[in-house]
Amino acid sequence: MESFISLAIDKQKIKRTVECELIMSPLTLKAVHRFLGKQLEKYEATYGKLPSLEEDKSKSRKDKYEQSKGPDDLESFK
Repeated sequence: MESFISLAIDKQKIKRTVECELIMSPLTLKAVHRFLGKQLEKYEATYGKLPSLEEDKSKSRKDKYEQSKGPDDLESFK
């Protein structure tokens, strides 16, 4: 399945392919949400707070690139 997304921020189109579909119960979804939230907290504790979408819209591409530099070793989040 392919679709196109228009990003209002940069006025560009991104082609994406859906590789899988997750089907889960609301209870499982809540557990996944909690897990991802904890992983995000660990990331921000290590590398600093990620901006909200509103904060991100106001930054230039160079600022976004500099800020997007994350860990080279993602194994630390397992």
